[in-house]
Amino acid sequence: MTKNVILSIIEDPYILSISILGIIGIFLFLILAKSRKREPENYLPFLLLALVFFYENLGSYLMVNKAFNQKIHEWLFDVPFQGWNVWSFNLFYSQVSKVLFLLIILNHIKGRKLKKVTYGLLIFFLILCIGLQWSGVEPLYGIQPIIYSIGNSFIIFACGLFFIDLITDSFYLELDPLKLWFFWFITLTLFQSSLVFLSEVSFEYLAFRNKPLYYSLVYISQFLYVSMMLSIVVKFALEKFFPRPKTALVHA
Repeated sequence: MTKNVILSIIEDPYILSISILGIIGIFLFLILAKSRKREPENYLPFLLLALVFFYENLGSYLMVNKAFNQKIHEWLFDVPFQGWNVWSFNLFYSQVSKVLFLLIILNHIKGRKLKKVTYGLLIFFLILCIGLQWSGVEPLYGIQPIIYSIGNSFIIFACGLFFIDLITDSFYLELDPLKLWFFWFITLTLFQSSLVFLSEVSFEYLAFRNKPLYYSLVYISQFLYVSMMLSIVVKFALEKFFPRPKTALVHA
């Protein structure tokens, strides 16, 4: 069983990359100074990286260990088990990770009004997820197009708010955005979320009439996601081996 799980990870370049980056990133965060670990600009990216590492490997494990997958399914739901692991991605990718993305973006928006709007997006998304699942409209074990689409839309919108803040708030006017870690992270997030949104909107056309293009979009999306996780690892490496003065941390 363990061998099959390892093989399923090694044979998938995307999951293998996420696994390697996850291990390195988690290690680097754990050896950071305690004061650094307590800062939102560090522990929020860490939570996101750890979550992605967890659910990607959990998904691989559930697909190999069908018996364990079935036990969890029967414990959580009262519908027949059909061999899928979609519930894990619905919960961790479509919902929890989106919350963390919004929190990371929110942490770097300085303008009070824009911050309130982003906070409102976060609260609305949480209420939406709970409401749609509690009512049975989009159960956790099934396809969740509304939650998935709105989650991506809110991420894109929040990224837009950040860039508006970047060019209007006095906090950022004297800073070089190219030297800010979160500028690159949010830029990659915007591109990846936009690509996923476009892929989902045109899914029926691409999947049935232009599969090469659809797979190309999927691979590009995976590359961007890996790049986002890599940026987190690089951030932790810089924090550990090239620490900046405390006063400089407010700018990154």
